[in-house]
Amino acid sequence: MTNLYIAIGTADFMQTLKEKYKKEQMILAHNEINSILLHETDKKTKFAAPKKYEVVASEGQLEEHGFFAVIYVSIMQEQHQVFEDRFKRRQHGIGKEPGFVAFRLLRPLNDTDYAVLTEWTGAGSFEAWKLTDDYKDAIASYQEIGTINMNSQAFEPTLFTKTYTTNLDDVDFPDEDDERR
Repeated sequence: MTNLYIAIGTADFMQTLKEKYKKEQMILAHNEINSILLHETDKKTKFAAPKKYEVVASEGQLEEHGFFAVIYVSIMQEQHQVFEDRFKRRQHGIGKEPGFVAFRLLRPLNDTDYAVLTEWTGAGSFEAWKLTDDYKDAIASYQEIGTINMNSQAFEPTLFTKTYTTNLDDVDFPDEDDERR
């Protein structure tokens, strides 16, 4: 069983962790708020308190340099298996998209949100994919899967996306005078 662990913190601290465990394959990525360190392994992670996920589906190999988008999908526990089954049955065209590198469907082990991790050669490739029918179908299916009737109240899953780049120089910090953390 392969797991993917995500540690979140400052750029400096995540870089220190990556250097400390250089024998492990870890990917450091940043956005304007924080940095993440991804650790995909079938062994125990080196992180003290990461977000923990089991890799349910995957395509491609995660690479050290790229642009990452993580779509978080909040789904009630009772709907987890339905979500995974429908995800696996849906036709996925993402692998044919220009600039696509890899994706992982991640089942939460210590969180409530599934994560759909995609890697691209650059932000432009991800933004172009968002204009495709494949992307629109994927988002619609995530929303449909989470919709259930519970005590006569409809439940819509929460979707949100966070993006990261492995190149710290590409990050648009809110105030350029701020230290890169």
